[in-house]
Amino acid sequence: MTPFGVISLILALLVLTFAVRGLIFLLIAKRIIPKLQVNQLISATLSKIHIHHNLLHTNINFEHDDLPTITRPFVSILVATYNEHSVINRLILSCSQLTYGRNNFEILVVDDSTDATLQELKKWQSTISNLKIFHRISRDGWKGGALNMAIQKMNKKSTYALIVDADHVLEKDTLQKFMECFTVSKNKLAVVQGFPIPSIRSQENWIARGVYFRLVKRNLIEFVAKNDMELPMQITGSLFMIRSNVLKKVKLSHDLTEDWELTLDLHLKHQALDYKKIIFYPLAIAHCEAPVKLYTYFKQRLRVSEGHTRGFRKQLSSLLKSSLPLGKKIELFFMGTRYAKFLLISALIVADLLRLASDDILPIESSLFFVSSVAIQAFSLSLYVINNLVSTNLLGTHFGYKDALYLVAINACTFPAFVIGSLRGILRQNGVFHKTDRMTIE
Repeated sequence: MTPFGVISLILALLVLTFAVRGLIFLLIAKRIIPKLQVNQLISATLSKIHIHHNLLHTNINFEHDDLPTITRPFVSILVATYNEHSVINRLILSCSQLTYGRNNFEILVVDDSTDATLQELKKWQSTISNLKIFHRISRDGWKGGALNMAIQKMNKKSTYALIVDADHVLEKDTLQKFMECFTVSKNKLAVVQGFPIPSIRSQENWIARGVYFRLVKRNLIEFVAKNDMELPMQITGSLFMIRSNVLKKVKLSHDLTEDWELTLDLHLKHQALDYKKIIFYPLAIAHCEAPVKLYTYFKQRLRVSEGHTRGFRKQLSSLLKSSLPLGKKIELFFMGTRYAKFLLISALIVADLLRLASDDILPIESSLFFVSSVAIQAFSLSLYVINNLVSTNLLGTHFGYKDALYLVAINACTFPAFVIGSLRGILRQNGVFHKTDRMTIE
């Protein structure tokens, strides 16, 4: 008898654990989400970026300061840019409208661009006194390298750093929202991850809708559940605030997923830090873009899966040796294999095909292992479909069953990216950073 049935069963059980984990998060979030008033939380994303874009063509007193006399903890807003001329003005405009008090924050932009981004940035310097621009000729270290330069340039009195991407539009009270967490929290809080909401606008298509649903589902179901369960949280690359002293000590990697490696560093490498806890705060929102081209999204997923898998591979031994509680170790393992699990699924497909094509010409029903594997696979697939459909209902009127289908479709289309990227992460020591293309707003 060939061993393919046994192999298939083992792989099917491993895949099932991911489906069960997702279901657990859904059940926990279902109890919490009604309190978040989701419809109000993600409303008006259609108009936010358009409003800020239109303001670019009006005369505004950028030096107006709502709270000039109130002293607050000093915040450094850090931005790494590379060929962002089509979106950078919206971000800087939104920063200029923050009501935190002009003397209480600075905007540090490290630009690696070869297009007109630097020229666009320089136009703002005469009107925004706390904007500092630095240009690099080389892209050494990609985004992490640029942000590390920004860290070196931070004001000495900086207490917190807010990392944002160039396509973001901040709310006027964004900094105050983050401060609520650091002020109220009694835990040793190092990082607050905010909630970037894709603003898909009139350019929406099935790809944008699928990505939109995926990101909102991840934030409002997985992350909300993790907060409640006090499980390790992941930093997602943008719109997160971190204590400046922690950031200066840990810094950022020069690989493809500097955010994920920062997450691992805080959980595993820097146990001696006074502050290392990460939480998600859904009320700290910003508006960002969602990819509308499948090729763009495919390249993004290829990069992320490679960097994510490599970062986890490098720190797997640290995880095994860590003194973290077993539950947190298990969750970090699930997080680390978020993309490598598609290698398991690929191996499962191959094992099933080999089992069907083997010389063992016994009825399939007689193979207990194989039949059990097929049943478990069907059950896992059912859990995945149910999870997505229930999520559309749980996340309010913004989503419907079509969004669940769009998510299934983009996951199927990017399946090769997850597999190839994960293999590269296992086999390669470094990769090439592919920038996500931006939409141009007319």
